[in-house]
Amino acid sequence: MASYQQLDDWLVANRPDYHRLLQPPATHSELAAAATVYCCTLPEEFAELYRWHNGQQSGDFTELLLNLTFMTLRESMATHTMFTDMAPSEGWPSEHWQPAWLPFLDNGGGDHLCYVVRDGHGFTRGQVIWFDHEGGEPHEVVHESLLDFRRDLYDRMLNDRLEIPG
Repeated sequence: MASYQQLDDWLVANRPDYHRLLQPPATHSELAAAATVYCCTLPEEFAELYRWHNGQQSGDFTELLLNLTFMTLRESMATHTMFTDMAPSEGWPSEHWQPAWLPFLDNGGGDHLCYVVRDGHGFTRGQVIWFDHEGGEPHEVVHESLLDFRRDLYDRMLNDRLEIPG
């Protein structure tokens, strides 16, 4: 299994500049604020991700992997609120955005990897899905859990498959 410590160790050894961008772990009060904004009890798996690091430095677009940056809780909450507020006013169909989807990785263009906190719209609690803000393509399951995401990330690290420019 890939632990968060293994991810940290690899980043320190192989991408120290990126590792320095990572923020300290989220505090209890930051996680509580997120639970309030998301209107749910944060699943342990999601809270654990943010207890590892509270995203990367805001405003820096250095990718963690695949042209995706690691959002801070503040960025995630702002994005979640924006999409949740926009969905009805823009007339989005319910399958396009659900408040049960918590964004945590961002491509800078409005697309995200999201963690699913409640079953619905073809997705199961705990899955990681790709959210395409344009809605032209159906959202897809990328990983069955954040543990699977973490394992895949570590495998990509070890096998030089992060697919970042440079």
